[in-house]
Amino acid sequence: MAETLLPESFKISLAALFHDIGKIAQGVLELPSQDYRDRNTDLYQPFNKKQGRHTHEHALYTAAFIEKFANYFPEELNSSEWIEGEREDSFINLAAKHHKPETPLQWIITQADRLSSGFDQRWF
Repeated sequence: MAETLLPESFKISLAALFHDIGKIAQGVLELPSQDYRDRNTDLYQPFNKKQGRHTHEHALYTAAFIEKFANYFPEELNSSEWIEGEREDSFINLAAKHHKPETPLQWIITQADRLSSGFDQRWF
């Protein structure tokens, strides 16, 4: 008998799966409006003081993608009350804040991202 995936695990797994969808969306979706950027850049993109700018623009596109296609996701995914945890742990925040995590559940996605990208690096 197959075990059922717990709702928390399901939501975190889907967020991990979608966290880099912004890398694809950047080449496909039209540029988010300036209003959208003004409201969300600081929320999803880290600021690099040395470079004097926000980095990891794909995180903003991840959020924009999830918002644009929210009606195609199960309704529960977009509810911050669906799982226990911080109120900030909505599906969009779990997926798009992987470069600027604030809660333990967001850190799970961040760590998974770092571990998986480490395999792309040359170590010798």
